[in-house]
Amino acid sequence: MCIRDRYQRRVRGGQTNAKRDLKTYRLGYPNQKQYKNQNENLMFYKNKFVSQPDGALIDVIHKEWFGNYDLLEEHHGYIQWLFPIREPGMNMQSQVLQLHEIEGITNDEECKRRVIKSYRLMLDFYGINLVDENVGTVERNKNFKQRYRNLNRSFHNNLRITRILKSLGELGFEHYKIHFLKHMIKEIFDEKILPNCQRSCVEFWVPTLKNHGERKEICNLLSERISGVEFEDDEDETIPSVSASKGSEKQIYSKQEKIGDKKKEELIKLNENKSLAEKTEDLEKEKQIDREKDINIEEKITTNKNGLDKQRDTSDTDTDMKISEEKKSNENNDSIAKNANLEKDTRKEKQINGEKDISGKGIKERTQDREKTVEEENNPEKLNPLDMEIQKQPDSQKVTGNK
Repeated sequence: MCIRDRYQRRVRGGQTNAKRDLKTYRLGYPNQKQYKNQNENLMFYKNKFVSQPDGALIDVIHKEWFGNYDLLEEHHGYIQWLFPIREPGMNMQSQVLQLHEIEGITNDEECKRRVIKSYRLMLDFYGINLVDENVGTVERNKNFKQRYRNLNRSFHNNLRITRILKSLGELGFEHYKIHFLKHMIKEIFDEKILPNCQRSCVEFWVPTLKNHGERKEICNLLSERISGVEFEDDEDETIPSVSASKGSEKQIYSKQEKIGDKKKEELIKLNENKSLAEKTEDLEKEKQIDREKDINIEEKITTNKNGLDKQRDTSDTDTDMKISEEKKSNENNDSIAKNANLEKDTRKEKQINGEKDISGKGIKERTQDREKTVEEENNPEKLNPLDMEIQKQPDSQKVTGNK
């Protein structure tokens, strides 16, 4: 699954959770457990408990924090105390509003005046004045340009407004909300000063209206200002559902007419089938990714194996070449040694055959003469007459040369 698909699924999941939470709010949080020993919100509105963390008594906040826009923007622990609701918030030191606390605040006129002061404080922070405390009508204040710029770029204030509207509905000022929403619809869609508040207004602020008729009225106002607007309108509620069309700044909404139990069952089955199809598609994508990973791993293994085989072949070739060179070298050395020995023998033979005595005869010739001489001595018949005559003479008379 790609990053975009995961993001879109997360957004759809967030929208579904928001719708469920808003419906739970409108129905009064059925089956929610109550804790009668918890009364910190009531004590805070009686000016007997300091908000946490880094807070103050409610009267101090109303007097000293009014108009201190930097403090109200940067401090994130006071809004849960000024506007408690029956849901846990981001401030872990605040307490979830209990039913007996709601009864205590709505039955105490001083507490109710403090609720109105809290509302004035935050309206001024957003660039708005409360015109009529009894009706709840509002208008721009003198600082609206500066404050609208802050609201348009500071998205956490959209969440604060959702909490404020819910709290007004819990503490007895449900009738204030429709006037605030009418004012914001005008500023967002007619004056186009707060374009970044459009989604929050449609998806989160309007659905806080508990009265079905008021919700229907606001939905009609929106449909007059945004082309293609349609709303879910089933048996017990009208909740706008927004989805932005690609390449367009306009918001497109879907409508679901009233349907019977049978149609609802068919719709549930259809959604289940769609969900199954999406899961199957995601599973196939994951399998494809795994297959591609396996192929890449096999390619790497093959590449490494081929590299090792090449290295092995190169190493074997080098070894064979070395052995062949060594063999050739040994053969050359043997040949040289043989040639040297042969030369030596030849030289000796030549020496033997080449040595001569004083008479100029070689050894071989002298040997032959000696053998001949011995043979002649042993066989006198073979001697010539002169030699025989010389032999007969005494040794003193023998002449080797001329007389």
